[in-house]
Amino acid sequence: MPSTVDFNTVSTVGLESSPVPAALAGLPANEARYFKNKFDHVFTVEPASKAKSTIDWVHRILKEERDIVIRLVGSKRRASRSTTSESPLSSTRAVCR
Repeated sequence: MPSTVDFNTVSTVGLESSPVPAALAGLPANEARYFKNKFDHVFTVEPASKAKSTIDWVHRILKEERDIVIRLVGSKRRASRSTTSESPLSSTRAVCR
């Protein structure tokens, strides 16, 4: 069940497994504030294990529209572009955790 992120009352709910939940609590609150102000949309989160269809949807969009593939490498996820063009973004690599 998705939970609504309240940006007025910053909470560590969902971050209990982190070694630094208090330091991370502001991140979803900041995203919630941005989505509410920009799009008048209530920001919700849910565990990745329960959001497989959403994750698959995002992976498909990234692959089809941006040619970005996220794959599991060891215990880390790595995002990379598979193109070899001279675009400044073509060499961008980011590790998603």
